[in-house]
Amino acid sequence: MGLTAAGGLVVWVLVAIVARRVDDATLDLPAVLLLFGQLVIVPLGVGLMGDGGPPVVAALQRGGRAGIRVGSVAALAASLMQRGELAAAVGALYLLPVLAIGVAGLLRGIANGLPGPADWARLIAGGYLVVGAVFFVIHRQGIAFAGMPEHILQLTAVHFHFTGFGLMLMAGALARRSARTGGIGVALLAAGMLVTPIGFLTVPPVQALGAILVFAAMLVIGVGTVISLGRVGSGAARRLLFVSSVFPWLVGGMAAVYAVSEALGSPVIPLIVMAAVHGVFAAIGVVFCGLLGWRLADG
Repeated sequence: MGLTAAGGLVVWVLVAIVARRVDDATLDLPAVLLLFGQLVIVPLGVGLMGDGGPPVVAALQRGGRAGIRVGSVAALAASLMQRGELAAAVGALYLLPVLAIGVAGLLRGIANGLPGPADWARLIAGGYLVVGAVFFVIHRQGIAFAGMPEHILQLTAVHFHFTGFGLMLMAGALARRSARTGGIGVALLAAGMLVTPIGFLTVPPVQALGAILVFAAMLVIGVGTVISLGRVGSGAARRLLFVSSVFPWLVGGMAAVYAVSEALGSPVIPLIVMAAVHGVFAAIGVVFCGLLGWRLADG
């Protein structure tokens, strides 16, 4: 999984233990989940972003990957600080390498073309990661943005790290083995991740549509991954990918039910349950197991 991701996992476990033992709103569940994305998922995922391209692009990519090591520490520090200008400035040290990774992916796409869904997945994943990092900095600054409540800013950062970046890379890895199924997953997920935040800013039914699109993408990716397991040589990779293909039925279904019931005016799942069950299982059961499985399969 790489030394950076492994070290990040150790640090995150310590943070999670501390958060469990102290009563501090700074380390609430969404904050701890976001740190899991920044410390573990991003270093793990950049290994699936691909290499190559013109020398400038390759250098930018390498710089972004190296900078993530410092950036993840900065993200942790910013998350522990009181929200304000200083926290945002420290958080920007995480945004900078993320921008380098996103721009490198864009320039590689321009230089090499985007012949297949796997290439589109890498490009979109890099862009969505940038969006997640930007919302992280905005949240740490503690300013109003587009009328969005503070917790929505934070949850937007969480979703773009895990669903927009991590799950999109999983769809891209699937597309390298099954272009048709993976391509459907990439298209549904890209659309869902665009429609959902629009729903936050407009009307709940649009948000519900976005959640349904993401749920459909998760199911397509999960079923396609199971079908492709025969072409995965590593036993450990197969087991991890199977786990990541089972959990979408739970976490995606919960998200769809919550969004639709909220659009109808009466959410049937409490928000705290969504964070505890949907958030944790999606972060660890779906994205972490899926990315680690594909890393082992491609290694």
